[in-house]
Amino acid sequence: MPKSKEPGLVFLDALRGLAALVVFLGHAKFFLVPITLGEAIAGGAILTIVAAVIMQLFVFGHQAVVLFIFLSGFWVAYSQMKRKLNKKDFLKRRFTKVYLPYFFAILIGLGIDSIGRYLFPVFYSNLVFTIESFFATVFLYGSLYGAVGSNTPIMTVAIIIICYLLFLVFEKRLWLGFIIGIIGTLAYVFYIPNPILFVFFYFIIWLMGAVTSKIYFGGKRLDLNTMWKKVCAHALDLVGVLFILWVLYKNFVLGFWYADLPEDIFIGLSMSWLVYRLLTTKIKLALPKCFNTLSDYSYSLYLIHYPIIIIIFAFMGKSWEWLIICIVLVTIFTFFFNYLIKYSNSAYDKLTNRAKQ
Repeated sequence: MPKSKEPGLVFLDALRGLAALVVFLGHAKFFLVPITLGEAIAGGAILTIVAAVIMQLFVFGHQAVVLFIFLSGFWVAYSQMKRKLNKKDFLKRRFTKVYLPYFFAILIGLGIDSIGRYLFPVFYSNLVFTIESFFATVFLYGSLYGAVGSNTPIMTVAIIIICYLLFLVFEKRLWLGFIIGIIGTLAYVFYIPNPILFVFFYFIIWLMGAVTSKIYFGGKRLDLNTMWKKVCAHALDLVGVLFILWVLYKNFVLGFWYADLPEDIFIGLSMSWLVYRLLTTKIKLALPKCFNTLSDYSYSLYLIHYPIIIIIFAFMGKSWEWLIICIVLVTIFTFFFNYLIKYSNSAYDKLTNRAKQ
């Protein structure tokens, strides 16, 4: 992703880091936090209540995934408009930046799972470790067989990679991509409950991000200069903010990840409008700079965290102490996995350059 000093883009970059963190800690909360918020309040211990409230803030994992997909579309469209890559170079860049880390994450996840299967065979007996699921995961259709091993969140990455390929097909006609996405989603909901068709639903969310980027950076901005248009724009601002707040409040109260297709569509639409307004108005939002740093590691964090959580849960169950240990281990693994990605990208570039010579 090209870096920018524009405040709105800096905020969106930080938001991607925050989304990855919410997904990670949401998974960690589900498996490792030994007490619910209600139980903590009933117990009356102040430190336990504070810790439970903090972890309750990470129940928005599903919404963070939707945001992650939306921002993926936004940044890829932005990058493509900046670099204007042909199809071959676009695929090469996506292969090195996205697919290679995805493939490495499969292998590392299986390595961690192998240790877990040896130490805790009963716990891991419910997971899928077939050759069919391995190749299905590698070739991006793992939703048919289930992801190989414990690292099920990487199926979202597989969907994002497929969105890249679809974007390459519909780049000049994004409206046609929306139509295909809607048809595929309707077919999934009403006629053919095939997991592959579910990709088209998330492709709609991904395209919302791409279209928002194209409208803003492509010079086709909305004309909101008249009074009634400004009133309508502010009304939509209010509706979008209230809807997002309502979704967050509902999930905070329920205390678990809530997923709903129509709701996700409205989340995507709200994000499209609010991101566009953020970029085109004088409103300046900011997150701590650490989230911008985290954004550089967000993909690695998303890919690698889940098998570590699972093996710790299999080993010790729910525990505050092991939650902290998990955070430390995931941080270390993320750092080294990110280094592996950069090293593999550099090696791949050198190999391809030599082949050209």
